[in-house]
Amino acid sequence: MIEQRIKYEYPRDLDLSPGSALHESVKAEILLRARESNTIIKNRHSDWRKIDQTLTAFLPADADEDAYRSDNEELQIVIPASRATLETALTYWLSTLDFPFFYYDGSGPEDTLGARMLQLVIGNQAHRKKMILALHTMHRDALSYGFGAVNVRWTVEKAFRTLRRDVGYFSEMDGEFIVTEPAGTRQERVIYEGNILDAIDPYHYLPDPNYPVERVNDGEFVGFVSTTSRNALLTLERNNPEFYFNATHLDRINQRSSLKLYDNTGRPTTFAGNQEINRQLGTTPIDVIWMQIDLVPKEWGLGDEEYPEKWMFGLAGDEVLIQANPMGLDHNHFTIAVDAPNSDGHSALPIGEMEVEYGLQYAVDFLWNSHMANLRKAVNLMLIVDPFLVNINDFKRGRSGFIARMRRSQFGRGTARDAVHQIPINDITRANIGDIQFLMDIMSRTSGVTDPIQGIMRSGGERRSATEARGTMQSALSRLAKGVRISGSQALQDIAYLLAEHTIQLLSNETYVRSIGETEDQMLADYQVGKGRYRVDPSLLDVNFDVLPSDGTLPGGNGDPQVWTQLFQTIASQETLAQTFDIPRIFTHIARMMGAKNVQNFINNARPVVQSDEEVAKQVQNGNLVRPEELNSNLEEI
Repeated sequence: MIEQRIKYEYPRDLDLSPGSALHESVKAEILLRARESNTIIKNRHSDWRKIDQTLTAFLPADADEDAYRSDNEELQIVIPASRATLETALTYWLSTLDFPFFYYDGSGPEDTLGARMLQLVIGNQAHRKKMILALHTMHRDALSYGFGAVNVRWTVEKAFRTLRRDVGYFSEMDGEFIVTEPAGTRQERVIYEGNILDAIDPYHYLPDPNYPVERVNDGEFVGFVSTTSRNALLTLERNNPEFYFNATHLDRINQRSSLKLYDNTGRPTTFAGNQEINRQLGTTPIDVIWMQIDLVPKEWGLGDEEYPEKWMFGLAGDEVLIQANPMGLDHNHFTIAVDAPNSDGHSALPIGEMEVEYGLQYAVDFLWNSHMANLRKAVNLMLIVDPFLVNINDFKRGRSGFIARMRRSQFGRGTARDAVHQIPINDITRANIGDIQFLMDIMSRTSGVTDPIQGIMRSGGERRSATEARGTMQSALSRLAKGVRISGSQALQDIAYLLAEHTIQLLSNETYVRSIGETEDQMLADYQVGKGRYRVDPSLLDVNFDVLPSDGTLPGGNGDPQVWTQLFQTIASQETLAQTFDIPRIFTHIARMMGAKNVQNFINNARPVVQSDEEVAKQVQNGNLVRPEELNSNLEEI
């Protein structure tokens, strides 16, 4: 039993001190769910390690390179075909994420302005906290392992600022400035208040195994294991004592979790810390099981409520609870979103795109390495040697262009031809190169990542027309768009919903946002607001909103720019069509389809006004308009 070191004020006045009956019962419930989930996830680890090896083939840092060149060791080469497929699919997926990544619309007319401001605020959070990196990791995991997950959490970050001038107020009674905080005073201020996305390692994800992995909110719990440090947890406890506790006890426990005692991934790792030295230095990593559970507080001894509530728990080193409190979020959802574009909707854990291609990748690697092994035999001179006629040690140490000596007894006898014989080697693997190309073509067909998508032009064969090439490209992109659309409906839509709900409920301070591009044009046209930065009060964001999902296509990619250009020329040349369609908007649409993101910078806001001759003469007489020659003379005088 761990001795209580300081007196904590636990949530709801519960006794959650280490060793207490409630602490131990809650710990047991968390470990039971974590181990049940880990058992299911662990069954996939061996397959995932194979995928990791095909995607991150490398030489160990302590390997002797000469050993891989010796006759006894063969350098196993991985042909990066799967990696090319993965990187191409990721490139397309990231290209569909046009800033601000998440789009919202008001449920009613009265919600439209607030929804657009909400989009700007969340876009600012995504930019400041580099959410695209977590989104990239999530989708990469989904393609590699079958699913990727992120946790959406709210954070308030503080930092100290030193005042450079006196702060105070002017007193009318005294007639002087009253200094409340002199220059040089250090103040702790909130420097960021908003959402953060944390990518979850699939190896350490803990879903409810009774439901498909993408249906997070159908389960009764969800969690993950992460590695942090004691200092980081102490800082969390100091800044957020209402949520975190017991961090001062973490130096007395085994700080590694039984679910993550060793590196069970197939990725190259740089962790080489000595456990005993780390413990002496106080820098030993601490594994924490973070778990969200939908529970009845009365059944757990956590309260009198008889209906389910969602609680957040943190268990460090499988021993000490460091968090146990109701989540208290208005949306009443788990804060984890899962991307599983290959899910069949039934399996607990779907397979990834790289797993589908693993057999083909293995065959490609085998064909290449067997071909290289056969070449090594031919290059390295497989010889039959009579050790009574020649010095065998010269052959063992032989390099390119070496000299071998006859034995002294054979000097001058001319028996060298009879002493050494080259074993003929036939290249039976010559056809492997063609087989490799065939298998890589099959990989491209199964994944939809064809040569044009990878930027590789077809060599040889008959010449293709532009129409055929364009049609082939559009068909290939449609296959990639399918996975992106599913991903958008699964993960991105859930993430956008959580980001918005957290911001509406938890944002406490005013914030400033800046709109650019199409959003700025809409704000100016619809609400007559000025350009630049807008001050957003949290109350303005309290609106009913709808999340606009991604359709999986590239920004501006819903059509052929050449076809639109021809249509534009036809509309502009026909008076009837020109009066029916908005030509400037069509031109802007074409420009954005062709990649221009700053079209609005070239728009002339001084629109011409058509007036009759009588009206113009009247305006000149009243002095509201001047003739060009009068304007020029005035400029010359200036």
